[in-house]
Amino acid sequence: WAAGFVQPWRRLGGIRVARADRYPYSDLASVLTHEATHMLLFDAARGSLPRWFEEGVASGLERSWGIRDMAVWSSSLLTGRLPELADLDAAFESSEGRARAAYAASFDFMTWTVRRHGAGVVRDIVREAAVRPFPEAWEAATGEALARSESEWRRSSVLLYRWVPALTG
Repeated sequence: WAAGFVQPWRRLGGIRVARADRYPYSDLASVLTHEATHMLLFDAARGSLPRWFEEGVASGLERSWGIRDMAVWSSSLLTGRLPELADLDAAFESSEGRARAAYAASFDFMTWTVRRHGAGVVRDIVREAAVRPFPEAWEAATGEALARSESEWRRSSVLLYRWVPALTG
């Protein structure tokens, strides 16, 4: 179902042009931007970033969070539990539905992180991840443990994307 892929350790990637308009992408340029971001992140952090982080950053570079993302994320939360970040990496390799929810979750978490910690936080996390384990890199760049960040995001995400649509619907 995927529109593109990259294997940065092999310096190899590909794009399925016919699928370039399917979520999480919007067009061919966004797929290319997304996959190129994976390569850049791999090189900058020496392959030490979790996939959910890479997918959230790559989605954020290709476009802004929009109504399409909100719809995917809200429908995922209305019909299922809020996934934990640690579970997202496996979801990207799963069914199309689970992968769509994983893209939306990682994108939302990284958008939330940038709003909370500022535009330079991604750069700082990547820089730190090149020299220390990811959880330590996260804490060095944000000033808080990853588990705390995730907990705060989960609380706000459930309120905003599950309860607000349910109550207003």
